[in-house]
Amino acid sequence: AKADALVLVSDIDALYDMPPTRPGAKAIDVVASDADLSLIEVEGSSTGVGTGGAITKLGAARVATEAGVAVLLTSASNVAAALSGNQVGTWFSPSAS
Repeated sequence: AKADALVLVSDIDALYDMPPTRPGAKAIDVVASDADLSLIEVEGSSTGVGTGGAITKLGAARVATEAGVAVLLTSASNVAAALSGNQVGTWFSPSAS
């Protein structure tokens, strides 16, 4: 059996096209394939034990989607809304392979 989805809970509410602290950063609703990530600017520095930046989250999402499991990246405050079916965070579609 495999998981229906992986929920990555973060301190940010979604994946952004650049670090979300920068003016003009835009949240990305859906990542359908790796090609959708080509223009995203990420920072990968770790902020402490057990935490990681966007590169770590993207790596986890890639492993899951390549295994056919969808991924939702969102903040802890959005988990209840996500489980209720609301569109929050960034949805990574599973790979077709």
